[in-house]
Amino acid sequence: MNILICIVVMLSFVVATEGRADNQHSDTLYRILSTGTIKVCNKVDYPPYGSKNEVGEIVGFEADLAADVATQLKVKLEKVPVVSANRIAVLQSGKCDLIIATMSAIPGRGDVVGFVQPFYMAGSENIFVPRSSGVRRWEDVDGKVLCGVDGAYYNNDAIELGARILSFKDGAQALAALRDNKCTGFIYDTTYFAPLSNDPVWADYGTLLTPRHPRPWAIGVVKGDARFLDYMSRIVTQWHVSGKLIELEDKWAIPHSLYLQQQHDIFLSK
Repeated sequence: MNILICIVVMLSFVVATEGRADNQHSDTLYRILSTGTIKVCNKVDYPPYGSKNEVGEIVGFEADLAADVATQLKVKLEKVPVVSANRIAVLQSGKCDLIIATMSAIPGRGDVVGFVQPFYMAGSENIFVPRSSGVRRWEDVDGKVLCGVDGAYYNNDAIELGARILSFKDGAQALAALRDNKCTGFIYDTTYFAPLSNDPVWADYGTLLTPRHPRPWAIGVVKGDARFLDYMSRIVTQWHVSGKLIELEDKWAIPHSLYLQQQHDIFLSK
C-alpha cells in the first residue's frame, strides 16, 4: 500500500470516528488526497503575482506557491483562473480548494472564508496617476473619477474620499481607461503598480501619494474546514522560515517587501 493510499485511509478513519461521515464532502484535505488533484484559485490579471503567459498558462509568484502546495501533498495541480470579483464565490462553489489570489485580510471577508495564518504577503493602498495630474494628497481626489477593479475594497475607500468609481473587470482594463483619460487615477494595491515603474509605457505616471491602509494577504480555505486550515498554516509557516517567499520575490523581480523580511526574522527567532 503506497503512502498516498495510507493517508487517505487514515483520514477516512478519523472522519468516521468523529461522526462526520455526512460531511466528508467538506473535508478538503480528504478530497484532495482521494482524487490526487488540488484545485487552486490563482489571479490572471495581476502580474507578476498571477497572469497568463503566451501559451495561456497561469504563471507568477502565487502560481509558484500553488505548485509548492501540490508538491508537498504529492498531488497534481489544477490552477483555476479568477479575478477579485469572483475568487471567493469560486471557492464556495467547490470549483477550487484553495485561494492564493492577492486576497487582503479585511474585516468581513473572514466571515465567509477561512483565513490561513500566518499571512504570506502584505500590500497597501495607492493611486496611480499621471504625474501632471496635480494629485498629491488623498484629499485631492474629492470630486474626481477614479478607475477601480470589481470586487476590490479600495473602491469603497475612494467613495469615502468623495471620488466616483469607474469599475472594471481587471487591472488591465482599468489601466487602459486611465491611459484614455476616462479617469483621474487608478486606485488599487501598491504591489500591482510596483512593476509598472520600470515600464517605459508608464513613465509619465506614478504612485505619488503616501501609501495607506497596509493589509496582509491571506490564503483562503472553505469556512469551517479546520483540518485544511491547520495544514496550510504549517505550509505558510515553513515558507516564512525557509525564506521561500523572499526567493520568489527575486525570481519574479518583485521589490523586496519589508513585511516578508520581518516575518522571516520573527519565525527564525522562534
